[in-house]
Amino acid sequence: MIRRIVAGIVVATIAAFGWAAVSTADNQHGRTDSRSSQTHPKPPVPGHGLDVLELRKINQVLENQERILERLNNLDGSTIPAQFGVLYNAFHTDILSNVGNLLAAVSDVGSQCASTDVLPLPSQGTVAPYGFCRGDDSGNLIVRVHNQGFIAAGPFTTRVTFAGGSLPVDVDVTGLNGFTGTDLNFGPIPDSCYPGLRSEASQCNFTIAADFNATVNETNEVNNNVVGACQRVP
Repeated sequence: MIRRIVAGIVVATIAAFGWAAVSTADNQHGRTDSRSSQTHPKPPVPGHGLDVLELRKINQVLENQERILERLNNLDGSTIPAQFGVLYNAFHTDILSNVGNLLAAVSDVGSQCASTDVLPLPSQGTVAPYGFCRGDDSGNLIVRVHNQGFIAAGPFTTRVTFAGGSLPVDVDVTGLNGFTGTDLNFGPIPDSCYPGLRSEASQCNFTIAADFNATVNETNEVNNNVVGACQRVP
């Protein structure tokens, strides 16, 4: 009977802390609470939210709670009174620490979202480098630049540098609101980017640098630069 009471207390405590953590995470990360008529903005871009590292942190919290509950449930009924105080204190300290880690992880994600982060995006359903080979009906190279942060980006320049020695091409962007993007026209790909004769199959390699002059204050500068490639079929 005592064991059942202890297990009940533990489960109730976990449920209370778990609900508080989830509610806090939802409010901080822009989800809608079904109990309220208020709708929070939700990032429409895949990739924002809890990444693999954050999920591992949350999973570790749950695993730690389960281990403590298992220790309590496995105690012999006759030994619970003598050990309950120590185990309960250990459980209480551990659960508070782990919930704190969970909230910190959610806060980290919120800080990353509440910022500016511009980057080139490949065509939907594709990957680099060929996913950046987008063109219009006139044969111009089109580059999609996106701001995946909440904070608007001010004016910046995006540069494409083609292989083969041709001059780089710069296109200015007047600014990008959070979670918006724009298509930039860099003109036709120069013939010098494709090695060999026009009658031969070849590949043009190029680099894209969003915010080339580093005028935008971003949380991630590394993802500004990508490598693209287009293949020519005779």
